[in-house]
Amino acid sequence: MEESMDLREIIGILKQNILIILAVMVWAAILGAVISIYIIDPVYEASATMIVNKSNTEERKDITYNDILMTQKLVKTYSVIMQSNTVLDRVIDALGLEMGAKELRSMLTITGVNDTEVIKITVTSKDPEFAAKVANEILSQAPAEIIRAVKAGSVEIIDEATIPSDPVKPDVKMYTFIAGILGLFASTFVIFLKYHFDDTVKTEDDIAEKLKLPVLGVLPFYRPEPVTAGRKGRG
Repeated sequence: MEESMDLREIIGILKQNILIILAVMVWAAILGAVISIYIIDPVYEASATMIVNKSNTEERKDITYNDILMTQKLVKTYSVIMQSNTVLDRVIDALGLEMGAKELRSMLTITGVNDTEVIKITVTSKDPEFAAKVANEILSQAPAEIIRAVKAGSVEIIDEATIPSDPVKPDVKMYTFIAGILGLFASTFVIFLKYHFDDTVKTEDDIAEKLKLPVLGVLPFYRPEPVTAGRKGRG
């Protein structure tokens, strides 16, 4: 087989094997969907939000823009406090969890909401009810520690966590799409690899390429009809 193929040959190979390529792609996509739905464990997220006031509620009418900026900068500090062993150990004791603070911390994400004073608590777990319980318990345990540690005026709950109904992982559509694309590329690669190492002669172009001689003509394949006993007798 020649070392390189021109565009006409590539298109010809693809046309000849298009059904195989499509079949592999479809089966790969189905396999990806099945794996993502039935094999990979779903992961859920439950979120709760709260706001930390640097001043007492009664003093909020005199709050300035600089106070708001300072509170926004303190969100990282609040995040550290909420993920501290002190707070998480209280959560573990309150819920009777059989895990340490380190393991619980790995399920927890705390972020500020769009440069505001609002803090979002997100718990990730394979158990949706567990995720909601932990998020709400942190919401219950953290305020006292935040007020004690940074002398904040008050902590107000905005939204409690609810039990999530839909998982955030795996993304079935994404898994299906990626599996289909991988099937497409894998089948195409195998077909071209097989074609590259195939030394059999299939067309007059192959003969011309191998022998470096022009093809003067092509004889059609002829298969004579079998002679039956009845026809032989009538002759």
